[in-house]
Formats: sequence, structure tokens, C-alpha cells
Amino acid sequence: MANERDSRARKAPDVKKPKMGAEEEECHTAVPDEDCFWATKWLMDEGRIKHPDAYPEVTAESTWEDAQRALWKSGKNECKKPCKEEPEEISGKAGTAKKAEGKEEECHTSVPHEDCYHATKWLMDEGRIKHPDAYPDVTAESSWEDAQHALWKRGKSGCKKPCNHESETETEEVDQEECHNAVPHEDCYYGTKWLMEEGIQKNPEWFPEITPDSPWADAQKALWKRGKNGCMKPCPVTK
Repeated sequence: MANERDSRARKAPDVKKPKMGAEEEECHTAVPDEDCFWATKWLMDEGRIKHPDAYPEVTAESTWEDAQRALWKSGKNECKKPCKEEPEEISGKAGTAKKAEGKEEECHTSVPHEDCYHATKWLMDEGRIKHPDAYPDVTAESSWEDAQHALWKRGKSGCKKPCNHESETETEEVDQEECHNAVPHEDCYYGTKWLMEEGIQKNPEWFPEITPDSPWADAQKALWKRGKNGCMKPCPVTK
């Protein structure tokens, strides 16, 4: 019996292995169908303001990953360690490298099933108002591309450099793009018609530059700038 107990004692350390370290844990950034996503959104929008003592590390300058990380550390809402979070000593170097590669990066304007789309919509609808210090480059006059560009520059939500974004270096190229006014059999025509008749009333914050007095060309241009409905740059109307 004594020999058997000694044998079990020698094997005991091998039975319970230590937990995987935090740095080795598999990461996952929350998506809209998960409890963690809504908890993180709540913390970013309200929680940090209503309960500052509970989450002192989450401020107006915090990123989505900062908020999710705070919940993950607290074991809340089944949150996992978020991806795309870099230490300060690394982020500066990574940011410089990304800027250097930015001009050659392939562009992509986000679409509804992507995290970047929902993040861009949130920034256009709420984020720029609730967190103006975090995104000073996004205002009521900003386009969808401006908002996505702001997220891309910060490495947020998997956003890529948006297409048709009119930066100072791109304006001349955009002005030279071939124009086309939408006609009834095209998706752009119906998208523009919807925007003129319903969109500006139901979702005015989506297209702040469009008002009831805006001409058709302005509405089509707003869709073109956002890469919607296959719209092309509208041609000037000749009188």
C-alpha cells in the first residue's frame, strides 16, 4: 500500500496541468450575435460613464479591444481575449509600417456582413457623437469612406482602406473618373430614388450631406462615394 501511495504521489504533478497563459490564449473579437459584443458596446457607450469605478481602465479614448479586454479580464459575458491589441511599445512601429504600405494596399469598401461595416455604421451614427475626442477626423459632414478610413488608420474591426476615398492626394484622380448618370434599369437608379424619397427621412444620419433640397446628382454622388448600388460618379447636368 505504501508503495502504491508513493507512486500516486509521484504522478500527481502530471495530472493537473497549469492553465494556458494569457499571452498564449486564443483570441477572438466579439461579433454582433454574441453576448460579449453587446456587453462591449454597452461598456463603450454607457457602462464606462455610469460605472467608472468598475472599469477605470476604460475611458473615452479606449478602443473596442480595450473594452472587451476589460470584460475578458473580469470574466464577464463569456468574452475572450480580443485580437488586434498591441502593446504601446509595438504599436508605434506597426503604425509606421502600415502608413508606409498604405498607398499600395488594396482598397475595399465594407459591406453589411462584415465587422467593419457595423463598426463604420456605429461610428457614423453614434461613435462620432459619443466619442468626439477618439475620432476628431469624423464629423457630421464625413462620408462613409471617411469613417471607414478613420477605422482603417487605427487598425479597427478588420477595416481595409476604403475605395473612392477622396484624400488630398486622390482628389485629382477621382475628378478624372468617368461619369455616368443612373438610368431606370440600374441598381444605382433605384438606390438613388430610395435615398431621395425615403432614405433622407428614415436615416438622415447616414447621408448628412443630402437634404430634401438636394438634386438627384448629389444623391447619386453620395452613394458613389460610399460604393453603394454600383453607382458611378454622376455627370454634370447641362442646361
